[in-house]
Amino acid sequence: FKSDNLIRKNQTKFRIIYTGTVSVRKGILYLLEVFNDLNLDDIELLVIGDIEKDLNKILKKIQLNKKIIFKKSVNQSELRKFYNISHVFVTCSIEEGLSMVQIQAMSCGLPIICTINSGGEEIISDGIDGFVLPIRDKIKLKNKILFLYNNKNICSEMGKKAQKKATKNFSWEMYGQKAIS
Repeated sequence: FKSDNLIRKNQTKFRIIYTGTVSVRKGILYLLEVFNDLNLDDIELLVIGDIEKDLNKILKKIQLNKKIIFKKSVNQSELRKFYNISHVFVTCSIEEGLSMVQIQAMSCGLPIICTINSGGEEIISDGIDGFVLPIRDKIKLKNKILFLYNNKNICSEMGKKAQKKATKNFSWEMYGQKAIS
C-alpha cells in the first residue's frame, strides 16, 4: 500500500473512507449518523465491506444520506485505489484487535480517526497522525471530521506523518525483523 497524493489532490470531494466488515460491533451506525448530521455539500462517505445480515435489516429502516456509497469487499489492489481517492480513514469499533486496514490506510497517506477499542490507540499518536476517540462519542467524532474537513492542509500533513510512521514501523520487513529478534 502506497500513497498517490497526486490522485488525492485532484479530488473535488472530501472523501471519508471506512473499510472492513459493516457491523454493529464495528460502530458503523455512529459513523453513518454523524455523516448524516454533517450534511456538507462537497463530502462523501465511502463504506467498503460486506454488510452483516442483521445490520442490513437496520440499514433498510434508516434514511441515509445519498452521499454515502456502499461497496462490497474488494481485492487489495483495488482497495489501495479507494484509499488514494480518500482524505481520511475512520473506524468507530466498539471492540476489536488492531485491524490491518488502519495500517493500510496510513500507508496510503491517510490520517486515522479511530476509537480506543480499535487497536488504533497502539499505533496512532493522537493529534499528530490521527485522532483516538472514546467509543460511541458522536460529538467528538463529528468535531474531528469537521476539523479535518475545514483544515485540509492539516489533514494532508497528518496523512504524511501517518504514512511515514506506517512505512517505518509496520512494513513486512520490519515485522520479520521484530519476529526474529
